[in-house]
Amino acid sequence: MRFALVFLKIMDKQNSLFGWQRVFKNYSFEDILEDVTIPFTISSFICLCTLFSDESMYHITISFIDLAVSIVPIMVTLIVAAYTIMLSFIMGEKTSVMKSTDEGKQLIQKLNSSFAVSLAISIFTVIVSVVCKCIALMNIPCLYADIVNYFISFIVCFLLLFCIYILYGIVIDIFNSGQTALL
Repeated sequence: MRFALVFLKIMDKQNSLFGWQRVFKNYSFEDILEDVTIPFTISSFICLCTLFSDESMYHITISFIDLAVSIVPIMVTLIVAAYTIMLSFIMGEKTSVMKSTDEGKQLIQKLNSSFAVSLAISIFTVIVSVVCKCIALMNIPCLYADIVNYFISFIVCFLLLFCIYILYGIVIDIFNSGQTALL
């Protein structure tokens, strides 16, 4: 009977502890906007600098895509490893005091949501980069090729920088988890 009640609680979408609804309840739109600001600014600056480059926009776009395809999959493994480290702290006995308070539970939920969003964005970046690479290799003639290449360059550059910026946040999350051992 207890299992059935737990199962019904899990399946209740509004109050569920699981799924993307819960992730975005803990990692709000404001959090996303805060995390996006620096990568967006740097990407905009880099793409503005490409206007003054002698290199063709096609080659610059291919370089950005190649960089993303080679770096981001490694970052995905780093995020998973970091999440494993953080979970080992959360599952430890030292955090039992923290887990017994509402603030502690909220911190753990926010950390979990942060890692879920980080992983989702990194996987999305890999998918976008691979799709863009496949399309770029087709070398499809287009009347507005430079505009398309500028747009793709910005998107890939932004996603790549966003993934790198996420790693900075993950380091702080791991540090904060480690600090709970002092409680």
